Amino acid sequence: MAIDEVLKIHGAATDDKSECTAFRVQFDIEKLLWELNYGKDNLITGILKYSLTDKASREVNRIFYDICEKLHREPKRIAHRDYHSRNLMIKLDEMRVIDFQDARLGPIQYDLVSLLKDSYVNLNSVMSEALLAYYLDGAKSFLPENFSRHQFDYIYELQTIQRCFKACGSFASFFHQREDRRYLKYLNETLKRVLASLSLFPEYKGLTDLIVDSGALEKKFELL
Repeated sequence: MAIDEVLKIHGAATDDKSECTAFRVQFDIEKLLWELNYGKDNLITGILKYSLTDKASREVNRIFYDICEKLHREPKRIAHRDYHSRNLMIKLDEMRVIDFQDARLGPIQYDLVSLLKDSYVNLNSVMSEALLAYYLDGAKSFLPENFSRHQFDYIYELQTIQRCFKACGSFASFFHQREDRRYLKYLNETLKRVLASLSLFPEYKGLTDLIVDSGALEKKFELL
């Protein structure tokens, strides 16, 4: 049901060119970069209080820009932006989608990562792949004519790095900015998602090193 609803957003809603704020804003390089830096500022230099060297900072900035530039080049359709389990509700046996005020144009992978790499739910790889296959079958009408599953998966993993690192920033920010501890328990598993995707990109080793060197993996965030 969740996939059916996101297919409506990426498909019919995007094809309906009526007046809507979502068509006037997008995940461009600037917005994607802001999200990545939000993760770095609130998690790495925020609650972990880790100081980057000038060299490490330049390398991380290069990696961030490279990721965002590649994502920005992808075809864009309306993205809900926060398409995860806590914004999907069942009423009278039908799916209801809430919290869509930040919808904007972006890669289809953004919402898919939000759902299938949801910090609040641990989907196994078999279920995730089955849901991806279901999505792609339903998305045939709006996928590019030159659609490549290899390219789709490549962007999906890139988007996982970007989206999940931003989620880490959000969880960290609640504590860093207002001492709200409720979301700290989701940090470790979300960081593991980031690192799993980073392992596919040796050219981004600098970001992997930053996460490891900052002590983020060993940190028991719930004890802060």
